[in-house]
Amino acid sequence: MKVKLSTKTFVKELDKVNLAIDAMVPLPALKSIKMTVDEDSITLLSSNTDITIQSVYESDDLEVIETGEVLVPALIFSNIIKKLNDENITVTMEGTVLTVKGKKSKYQVNTIRVDDYPNIDISNDGTAFDIDSKLLSSILGETSYAVSKSEIKPILTGVNLVYSKPNKRLITAATDGYRLAKIKTDITSDGDDFNIIIPEKAVKKVLKIIKNLDDDKNFKMTVSLKKVSIQTGNILIIFRLVDGSYPDTNRLVPNSFNTVVEVDKGSLIESIKRVSLIANDQNENYVKITLKNNTLILETRTLEVGNAQDFISDVKVSGKEKEFEETFSVRFILDALANISSDGTVHLYRVGALKPYVFNAPEKKGIHLILPVRAH
Repeated sequence: MKVKLSTKTFVKELDKVNLAIDAMVPLPALKSIKMTVDEDSITLLSSNTDITIQSVYESDDLEVIETGEVLVPALIFSNIIKKLNDENITVTMEGTVLTVKGKKSKYQVNTIRVDDYPNIDISNDGTAFDIDSKLLSSILGETSYAVSKSEIKPILTGVNLVYSKPNKRLITAATDGYRLAKIKTDITSDGDDFNIIIPEKAVKKVLKIIKNLDDDKNFKMTVSLKKVSIQTGNILIIFRLVDGSYPDTNRLVPNSFNTVVEVDKGSLIESIKRVSLIANDQNENYVKITLKNNTLILETRTLEVGNAQDFISDVKVSGKEKEFEETFSVRFILDALANISSDGTVHLYRVGALKPYVFNAPEKKGIHLILPVRAH
């Protein structure tokens, strides 16, 4: 095997497939990138068995002198390519040694037998639909923050996607039992209905790849019984699904509310941040929110440090109750507000004391639900 290429373009493809490399996997072959050189392209494949990423590299800068296949240590190979930034290099495989030669530098890397690489299924069958990369990034990013960090209930450690063909609607949801993020999206697919759970790790990889795309692209998403594949251009991502049945999140959302408060999102975030400065531990900090005379009063208190108070006046209030007070986790409420895709007004919906509160933006299809906590 022998190729000449530009590191400037090649390194971008390495960065994408490196997202599937997991240093903690016990099998040495899975810490490597499988590189297959054909007559006019290089196929890069990486996997940790849960997530697989394939990139087909084609470039005017690529010159294939001899085809072949190699299994090269991912970290070492990637670091070499990055160090030879913006150089035209020659990569040669002789025996079990891969040689990378630049203008002044030369590296020789011991490789692993290609036969040691596990058989990775990269078939792409199932219910398929097209989805815009920005839309996919939005629905995953705005819900995945609410997944459970505990493995006690594995089904809650992923994002739930439910597609209904008759309704032409995709519902994306995540919950840890104390909060819920849920978005409804209109899409069209000729495939069957599905109800799946995408692991949070896979969601993070997909979001990173979308962020690094040069421009907006349409993704082809294919859902089967045990896995999901997402393809765009020369990139294919495959990940295994979380086994189990996701809870019915519809029953978590109240059907009616006693109070609706309209408040500027930015003002509410800044007010919460100001009063939370008094806390020792942001994760264990709580804010009491009181509504009185069309004013939101925000308070925090810690025994070790002291207390803080802030207020937002002239908020718009409608409904039966014109006054209330409730206590929330600072982290939970800031997470919800940060993931509402609006920079203007947000609505706060209240049912009653210690009942779930819903936050959303006007004319948006997403909701963010938070359970309050008992005041200390």
